[in-house]
Amino acid sequence: MKFKLAAGTNVGLIRTNNEDNFIVCPDLSTSSWLIPQDGKYSDLDDLGALLVVADGMGGANAGEVASAITVQTIQDMFVPEALKGIVDDGKAIQKFMADVVKTADLNIVNHSHVDSSTRGMGTTVVMAWILGRRVYVCWCGDSRCYVLNATKGLIQLSKDHSFVQELVDKGELDAEYMHDHPLSNVVTRCLGDVDKRAQPDTRVYELQHNDVIMLCSDGLCGLCHDGQIAEVMENFGDEPVECKNELISAALSNGGHDNVTIAVCTISFNGEDETTIRPVAKRTHVKNEQLRKTVNPYASIKEETEPITTTTDASDEEKPVEVTDKDANEEPAVKEESVTEPTETMETEDKTAEETETEEKKEEPNQTKQTTDEGKDKKKTKEAPVAEAASEDDELSDTQKAPVKKEQSRITRILLWLILLLLVIAVSYIALAKECEPLRQEIFTTFGNLVEKLKNMKNN
Repeated sequence: MKFKLAAGTNVGLIRTNNEDNFIVCPDLSTSSWLIPQDGKYSDLDDLGALLVVADGMGGANAGEVASAITVQTIQDMFVPEALKGIVDDGKAIQKFMADVVKTADLNIVNHSHVDSSTRGMGTTVVMAWILGRRVYVCWCGDSRCYVLNATKGLIQLSKDHSFVQELVDKGELDAEYMHDHPLSNVVTRCLGDVDKRAQPDTRVYELQHNDVIMLCSDGLCGLCHDGQIAEVMENFGDEPVECKNELISAALSNGGHDNVTIAVCTISFNGEDETTIRPVAKRTHVKNEQLRKTVNPYASIKEETEPITTTTDASDEEKPVEVTDKDANEEPAVKEESVTEPTETMETEDKTAEETETEEKKEEPNQTKQTTDEGKDKKKTKEAPVAEAASEDDELSDTQKAPVKKEQSRITRILLWLILLLLVIAVSYIALAKECEPLRQEIFTTFGNLVEKLKNMKNN
């Protein structure tokens, strides 16, 4: 299996310091913690490759220190000697990754005890260990791991440890409203909490040819909807460096009020029989305002850009399939054939109407005269359409008067009922005062007269 990766971070447009950290290792067997600069595919070693993103929290309380301690702890523990004995056991791999996160959490807490200026710091973390044809994901907090699959689209492999995610799990909030919820930045798990130990989660995903793995801090997923993220990955996923840059640009164009950190890895299988053609799409970002009006924007993208999978023989492997812009934008011929002349349809509808009138005459003899008049009106319509238009205008003018009268009547009734309600309240209040007997009798008389007037108005 081959892969190529890229990673980077940006402070954003509002903040002056960057609390995010990241680290990647394309070859764990040699502990090569460097980002490849050639942009070419590399062979995956027996111990695999690792991508890590950490989002520090605490602001003035050194969130960048917490994220730095996390990536350093991961680097210290992911050494060949510790990995060789577990790479063949999936459960051991997930336990090892969870233990690494817990160790990083303990190191952050211990550091905050030693240095009081860093108390209150914390961080989220997400890491992806690509091993064989699988990727093992471990996370704590709301930093995310996505994978873009050629047939299934964008998949979120991690699940946020956040307040709004808990609301969704309880059925108190629809998932499509998570992104815009005012408390979307509140996390329920993190590293560095002195009152609660870190509780990471893990997941395993079976990789497929042309999968694109992407890790990010909430500086991206907190500003861009999944639909916008998917569009960028579909357009630029074949080139991780370009994909990373475009994702950061998308976050900045949507406000950039947080640090943005991204790691991208593109997967390719050696000797793959199936060649996946990625959908042709314009390399433009979807405006954030349009995405907010869409309940599920990515659903429409999946329908419009369904990838095509073709099986090629060995002799055809060197012949790339070209899809031109003209072919992609060409309208199908079916739409042109669907346009028909309305003449025959109108004649058929006239015949159907005449048959219906005949049946109504047989079933409802009492309405014969009315049906005959309607038939005459239809004939007059065909013979003199201008006269019919004039008649409709006359009817419309009469019809326009009806809503006005109806509205006036409704307002009058509302006012009368309000007056009646006020009198009822006054009567109830005075009835409680025993010393106001003469006034109470006068009000009762007035109330009785008003009721009689209401009855008369109703009868009229």
